[in-house]
Amino acid sequence: MTTPNDVRSDVYALLDDLLPVLKPGAHLDRDQDCVVLPRAHDRIRVATDSLLGACAPEPSTRWPRTVEGWLAGIDRQIAEADAGLESAGQLRLQALPRDTAEDGMTIPFNSAFDLRLLANQSDSTRLIRRSDLERLDIAPEEAVRIALDQTVSEVLVGLDIQSQQLPGNASVRVASEEGNPSVSAGIAIVSHLAGEDSPHGALVAVPRHSMIIVQPVRTRQDLSTVGILEGFARSMFDDAPDACSPLLYWFVDGDAHPIGTEPVAEGGPQLVLSPPLANAANRLPR
Repeated sequence: MTTPNDVRSDVYALLDDLLPVLKPGAHLDRDQDCVVLPRAHDRIRVATDSLLGACAPEPSTRWPRTVEGWLAGIDRQIAEADAGLESAGQLRLQALPRDTAEDGMTIPFNSAFDLRLLANQSDSTRLIRRSDLERLDIAPEEAVRIALDQTVSEVLVGLDIQSQQLPGNASVRVASEEGNPSVSAGIAIVSHLAGEDSPHGALVAVPRHSMIIVQPVRTRQDLSTVGILEGFARSMFDDAPDACSPLLYWFVDGDAHPIGTEPVAEGGPQLVLSPPLANAANRLPR
């Protein structure tokens, strides 16, 4: 029986063979599950999830033709990218773990995350270049403000937030939209996603750019689910076509820090808290 990993491995082998012929200069980024195409002053990343989804139900004998057709369709996305940013109304944001961005324009958001500017196009997104903003005479700071307002109003406020029950009676709020990288920018409205009753912030995971997981923190008991949430976040991160961060964070006191557990010789796992989080935990009611 062919597994998703088998499909991924075999299709990626085909891409390795065909890219040098059909798209010279392009390469496959297996870690990010995307094809990277060079441009004059930029790189375009095209996620491979649609290709893998198209190949999965087909017999493997048809995969070469499917791969060729998918690569041919990239030309349209390149044409859109070359057209550049047409208006400020296309500006959006996505979140990234701090200091991990290799491309694009980013700004620090808090101790754990940066925000990166995107251009929202018909059925894809691409990174914003400084030349895009210069052509429209928009300062970077103004572009970020516009992008944040539009990401909140056009993407985040309308997200369907589902409650999901996890082992150990842990319950989390999961907001997602398949294929939309701006969902990760939900870190900017954690208090909204967590709900009104979250006086001590929230535990937050962003395993995929298209998903954010939130659990309000009200008492010390809420931290007892950290180990479960860690595992859930990691499972959503592994093999994700739009992986963001495998870590769990506590958003509290206007900042965010990783939070986790470690095994101990006796008893269950114990919390690992940085000094700022230890202070916040000491204030929690029992």
